[in-house]
Amino acid sequence: MGKLERNFNPGKKLSGIIPAGRIHSFDFPRPSKKIIERYLQIEDLTSGISDILDERGIHGAIPGSTLRPIIPGSRIVGPAITLRHLPARKAVVQKVIDKDRPGLAGVSDAREVAKQGDVLVCDGGGRMDISSQGYLAALRMKKKGLAGTILNCGVRDVEAIRRMGYPTWARGMTPISGLHRFDAYEINGPIDCAGIQVYPGDLVVADETGVVIVPSALIQDVLVELEAEHKKEREQEKAILEGA
Repeated sequence: MGKLERNFNPGKKLSGIIPAGRIHSFDFPRPSKKIIERYLQIEDLTSGISDILDERGIHGAIPGSTLRPIIPGSRIVGPAITLRHLPARKAVVQKVIDKDRPGLAGVSDAREVAKQGDVLVCDGGGRMDISSQGYLAALRMKKKGLAGTILNCGVRDVEAIRRMGYPTWARGMTPISGLHRFDAYEINGPIDCAGIQVYPGDLVVADETGVVIVPSALIQDVLVELEAEHKKEREQEKAILEGA
């Protein structure tokens, strides 16, 4: 998971909605742009990686029927930053009466912690009916340079997000806002995303077939195996087309 920076200072840009002790910055190595590009050159990307992880005894794949791509044809590769939501204790109406700050302010904090090319992975407990990302949040993510977002919960403003072209995978599509229904709890801690463990710095790979999480220590090894298997499959494809 990487080494915790004990002197991490959240700075003025963060909302303060999440206590500083639950906002972690990890000194994990991010893969180079060249490695990301090599991953993206492979066809049937998530399927190939899923097979390799199976051979290593690692459960890291999430079906596309569970986390669906909002934009058909999207594919992303990038290191994970993680955000964990908890259900709000108060009812929405009570939060409004009490003038509580929106719990989803933590999404903006995660964006500030992220670096260009990162993928935000959000654990919303699998709630298909509650959104933790709408159009404006997606626009800010794209402006910051994130590669995309993986939501273990719902997404809204789908038409606008598609028009903008920001890659997003989600449990479901819903008009219901998580603004006062979720409380952002922790940034860059370990999370559960549709039954798969995700740590900051793990490689997130997503396409129309699904999402796979490659443990950070295996990013290079998996890439080498993936490229070798891809070459073998192309040779088999050629032989089949030639009548073998």
